[in-house]
Amino acid sequence: MVEPTDSIFTSRLDHWTKTFYSVAVALNILTTGLMAYRIWLTHQRSAAYIQGRGRLLPVLHILIESAALQLIVETILLALYCSNIDAQYILVESVASVVGITFNLITIRLKLHSMAETLNKAPSSNLVQTIGSMPLRRIHVNISQDVEHLGSDFDVGKQSPS
Repeated sequence: MVEPTDSIFTSRLDHWTKTFYSVAVALNILTTGLMAYRIWLTHQRSAAYIQGRGRLLPVLHILIESAALQLIVETILLALYCSNIDAQYILVESVASVVGITFNLITIRLKLHSMAETLNKAPSSNLVQTIGSMPLRRIHVNISQDVEHLGSDFDVGKQSPS
Protein backbone atom coordinates (compact mmCIF):
# COMPACT_ATOMS: atom_id res chain seq x y z
CA MET A 1 0.00 0.00 0.00
CA VAL A 2 1.17 3.50 -0.80
CA GLU A 3 1.10 6.11 1.91
CA PRO A 4 -0.13 9.66 1.09
CA THR A 5 3.23 11.04 2.12
CA ASP A 6 5.20 8.80 -0.28
CA SER A 7 6.97 10.35 -3.25
CA ILE A 8 6.07 9.38 -6.81
CA PHE A 9 9.56 7.92 -7.05
CA THR A 10 8.98 5.12 -4.54
CA SER A 11 9.60 1.60 -5.79
CA ARG A 12 5.93 0.65 -5.28
CA LEU A 13 4.84 3.28 -7.82
CA ASP A 14 7.71 2.71 -10.25
CA HIS A 15 5.69 0.57 -12.68
CA TRP A 16 2.73 2.97 -12.68
CA THR A 17 4.90 6.04 -13.16
CA LYS A 18 6.72 4.48 -16.13
CA THR A 19 3.37 3.48 -17.61
CA PHE A 20 1.99 6.99 -17.12
CA TYR A 21 4.96 8.67 -18.83
CA SER A 22 4.97 6.09 -21.64
CA VAL A 23 1.27 6.65 -22.29
CA ALA A 24 1.84 10.44 -22.27
CA VAL A 25 4.53 10.09 -24.96
CA ALA A 26 2.36 7.75 -27.04
CA LEU A 27 -0.68 10.05 -26.75
CA ASN A 28 1.38 13.05 -27.77
CA ILE A 29 2.56 11.25 -30.91
CA LEU A 30 -0.90 9.88 -31.72
CA THR A 31 -2.90 13.07 -31.18
CA THR A 32 -0.36 15.26 -32.96
CA GLY A 33 -0.27 12.83 -35.87
CA LEU A 34 -4.06 12.74 -36.13
CA MET A 35 -4.40 16.53 -35.97
CA ALA A 36 -1.60 17.00 -38.49
CA TYR A 37 -3.22 14.48 -40.84
CA ARG A 38 -6.58 16.23 -40.59
CA ILE A 39 -5.06 19.65 -41.31
CA TRP A 40 -3.05 18.27 -44.22
CA LEU A 41 -6.11 16.47 -45.63
CA THR A 42 -8.19 19.65 -45.41
CA HIS A 43 -5.40 21.56 -47.16
CA GLN A 44 -5.27 18.96 -49.94
CA ARG A 45 -9.04 19.04 -50.43
CA SER A 46 -9.20 22.85 -50.54
CA ALA A 47 -6.07 23.36 -52.68
CA ALA A 48 -8.12 23.55 -55.89
CA TYR A 49 -10.06 26.53 -54.57
CA ILE A 50 -7.35 28.52 -52.77
CA GLN A 51 -5.11 31.02 -54.50
CA GLY A 52 -1.47 30.72 -53.45
CA ARG A 53 0.05 28.53 -50.74
CA GLY A 54 -2.95 28.47 -48.43
CA ARG A 55 -3.23 29.20 -44.73
CA LEU A 56 -3.23 25.68 -43.35
CA LEU A 57 0.37 24.63 -44.04
CA PRO A 58 1.87 27.25 -41.68
CA VAL A 59 -0.63 26.13 -39.03
CA LEU A 60 0.50 22.55 -39.60
CA HIS A 61 4.16 23.52 -39.17
CA ILE A 62 3.45 25.46 -35.98
CA LEU A 63 1.44 22.54 -34.56
CA ILE A 64 4.16 19.98 -35.29
CA GLU A 65 6.96 22.16 -33.93
CA SER A 66 5.06 22.93 -30.73
CA ALA A 67 4.14 19.28 -30.21
CA ALA A 68 7.78 18.35 -30.79
CA LEU A 69 8.82 20.62 -27.92
CA GLN A 70 6.39 18.86 -25.59
CA LEU A 71 7.38 15.44 -26.92
CA ILE A 72 11.08 16.10 -26.33
CA VAL A 73 10.46 17.08 -22.71
CA GLU A 74 8.25 14.03 -22.09
CA THR A 75 10.71 11.65 -23.76
CA ILE A 76 13.68 13.00 -21.82
CA LEU A 77 11.69 12.76 -18.59
CA LEU A 78 10.76 9.15 -19.35
CA ALA A 79 14.38 8.29 -20.16
CA LEU A 80 15.68 9.97 -17.00
CA TYR A 81 13.06 8.27 -14.84
CA CYS A 82 13.76 4.83 -16.31
CA SER A 83 17.52 5.39 -15.82
CA ASN A 84 16.94 6.64 -12.26
CA ILE A 85 18.96 9.79 -12.89
CA ASP A 86 18.35 12.65 -10.45
CA ALA A 87 17.88 15.21 -13.25
CA GLN A 88 14.36 13.84 -13.55
CA TYR A 89 13.37 16.00 -10.57
CA ILE A 90 14.06 19.13 -12.62
CA LEU A 91 11.89 17.97 -15.52
CA VAL A 92 9.06 16.76 -13.29
CA GLU A 93 8.75 20.28 -11.93
CA SER A 94 8.94 21.89 -15.37
CA VAL A 95 6.46 19.72 -17.33
CA ALA A 96 3.42 21.81 -16.34
CA SER A 97 5.24 25.01 -17.32
CA VAL A 98 6.25 23.56 -20.68
CA VAL A 99 2.61 22.68 -21.43
CA GLY A 100 1.57 26.30 -20.78
CA ILE A 101 4.49 27.66 -22.79
CA THR A 102 3.67 25.34 -25.69
CA PHE A 103 0.05 26.47 -25.91
CA ASN A 104 1.02 30.13 -25.61
CA LEU A 105 3.64 29.71 -28.32
CA ILE A 106 1.03 28.27 -30.66
CA THR A 107 -1.24 31.27 -30.08
CA ILE A 108 1.56 33.83 -30.43
CA ARG A 109 3.07 32.24 -33.54
CA LEU A 110 -0.33 31.99 -35.25
CA LYS A 111 -1.01 35.67 -34.54
CA LEU A 112 2.45 36.72 -35.75
CA HIS A 113 1.98 34.66 -38.90
CA SER A 114 -1.43 36.25 -39.47
CA MET A 115 -0.02 39.74 -39.02
CA ALA A 116 2.91 39.05 -41.38
CA GLU A 117 0.51 37.61 -43.94
CA THR A 118 -1.67 40.73 -43.74
CA LEU A 119 1.32 43.04 -44.26
CA ASN A 120 2.66 41.06 -47.21
CA LYS A 121 -0.69 40.65 -48.95
CA ALA A 122 -0.78 42.26 -52.39
CA PRO A 123 -4.24 43.15 -53.68
CA SER A 124 -5.34 41.18 -56.72
CA SER A 125 -8.36 41.80 -58.86
CA ASN A 126 -8.89 38.10 -59.52
CA LEU A 127 -9.30 37.19 -55.85
CA VAL A 128 -12.54 37.16 -53.92
CA GLN A 129 -12.34 38.03 -50.21
CA THR A 130 -14.56 36.00 -47.92
CA ILE A 131 -15.57 36.43 -44.30
CA GLY A 132 -12.42 34.66 -43.11
CA SER A 133 -10.30 36.83 -45.46
CA MET A 134 -9.02 33.77 -47.27
CA PRO A 135 -8.38 34.61 -50.93
CA LEU A 136 -10.30 32.23 -53.14
CA ARG A 137 -10.32 31.70 -56.89
CA ARG A 138 -13.39 32.80 -58.77
CA ILE A 139 -15.65 30.00 -59.93
CA HIS A 140 -18.31 30.24 -62.58
CA VAL A 141 -21.80 29.01 -61.84
CA ASN A 142 -24.44 28.52 -64.54
CA ILE A 143 -27.99 28.67 -63.27
CA SER A 144 -30.84 27.51 -65.44
CA GLN A 145 -34.48 27.81 -64.51
CA ASP A 146 -37.39 25.82 -65.83
CA VAL A 147 -40.78 27.55 -65.74
CA GLU A 148 -43.99 25.63 -66.11
CA HIS A 149 -47.28 27.40 -66.87
CA LEU A 150 -50.35 25.85 -65.27
CA GLY A 151 -53.01 26.84 -67.75
CA SER A 152 -54.99 29.74 -69.15
CA ASP A 153 -56.59 30.77 -65.82
CA PHE A 154 -53.25 31.98 -64.55
CA ASP A 155 -52.09 34.13 -67.48
CA VAL A 156 -50.14 37.22 -66.69
CA GLY A 157 -52.38 40.26 -66.47
CA LYS A 158 -55.52 38.30 -65.65
CA GLN A 159 -56.87 38.01 -62.17
CA SER A 160 -58.00 34.65 -60.91
CA PRO A 161 -61.73 34.22 -60.41
CA SER A 162 -62.80 34.70 -56.82
